[in-house]
Amino acid sequence: MQRPQPTLPHQSTGDRMSEDPNLKLIEQAKSGNRQAFEELWSQHEGKANAVVCSQLQYSSDAASEVMHQVRINALRAISQFNGHASFPNWLCQIAHQAASRYSHRHTQGHEGSLAETDDPTARPQLNGRSTAEMLLIAERIIKTMGTRQQKILQLVCREKRSPAQVADSLGIKCQDVYEAVKKFRRKLRRNMKEPK
Repeated sequence: MQRPQPTLPHQSTGDRMSEDPNLKLIEQAKSGNRQAFEELWSQHEGKANAVVCSQLQYSSDAASEVMHQVRINALRAISQFNGHASFPNWLCQIAHQAASRYSHRHTQGHEGSLAETDDPTARPQLNGRSTAEMLLIAERIIKTMGTRQQKILQLVCREKRSPAQVADSLGIKCQDVYEAVKKFRRKLRRNMKEPK
C-alpha cells in the first residue's frame, strides 16, 4: 500500500516576504528611507563582495570599483524589490551582473564606465553557424552535464528565472547557479570556436 506523498503549500511572494527577517527594513528602504537601506547594505554587503571577488578572481582594485557600482545599482533598484528572492540573493544577483559587465568590458578591451548600458541588441558570435546549429550544440552540451546543472540551466535559460529565484527554488547558493551557467557558457564558446 502506497502512502500519499505530503504536499507543500505553494509559497507566494507575500509569504516569502513575510518570512524575511529584513522585512521592516526592506519596506522602509523601498519607500526611500536611506538609513534603512544603509543598514541592509551593511548586513549583506559581505555576501555581495564574495560574489564579486570570486568572479573577478580576487582582484581587490576591481572588486572595490565593482562593489561601488553594486551599491549604486542596489540603491536605485530597491524600490522595485518584489520578494521573489530573498534580499541577500537579490543583492548577490546585482553583484553578479555588475561583475559580469566589468569582466566583459575589460576582457573585450573596453574601458568604459560600469554604469554604461549594455547593448541589448548585441548578438552572440555564431562564427558562420546558423542559430539552429548553435541550439543543437547547446542541447548536446547540456546533455553532458550533471542533473543539477541541467535543472539550473532549464530554470535560467528556458523558464527565464533569475539566478536568485533558481537558488531559492533549489535550495542552493546563488554562486552555484552562476558557476553552472559560466561552465555552460565556456563549453558553448569553445564549441562555437571549433570549425564546422
